[in-house]
Amino acid sequence: MAREDLHFRLRIPEELKKLVEDEAKTNNRSMTAEIIARLQNSFDNTRVQLPLGLRDRVQNAAKISGRSLRDEVVSALDKAYPPPQLTVGDLINFFENIQKDAEGNPPSMTKAVEALKAQIAKGEIDLSTKVEMQTEFEGGKYTPTSKGKGKIEGIKGKVRYSISKEDKK
Repeated sequence: MAREDLHFRLRIPEELKKLVEDEAKTNNRSMTAEIIARLQNSFDNTRVQLPLGLRDRVQNAAKISGRSLRDEVVSALDKAYPPPQLTVGDLINFFENIQKDAEGNPPSMTKAVEALKAQIAKGEIDLSTKVEMQTEFEGGKYTPTSKGKGKIEGIKGKVRYSISKEDKK
């Protein structure tokens, strides 16, 4: 926080303070940073308010599983909406299309394609082997270039994939 930021005293119940402290520790930030992040998130229109009865049930499930309310909701949604089932061929096409359509792609995509092709060459997997893929992207900019392609800049993200053990040869 910058020195010129507004300072003020805030009274909150001890139980709420403890929750903020615990979440700040979990998120590796100060209590002030935690409060600011949560306040800023409250203005995000993608937030969903859970009906009171549902919120209570999810909070109880979170206590039983030892997770935060957020983690419990994410876990339930992840189970309800599993990632699509893809094949190794789909994944290679995905990576190669990104490489073909845009300059500045991460070298990790090239390495992933090379690693998958090496596994195919060794006979460990084939193009029909099932794969789970998860993507997380934020920010960034795509700028068309004169070559009919584009340039990707500043994207922070991850593409994770795992090959089903049952489908390995």
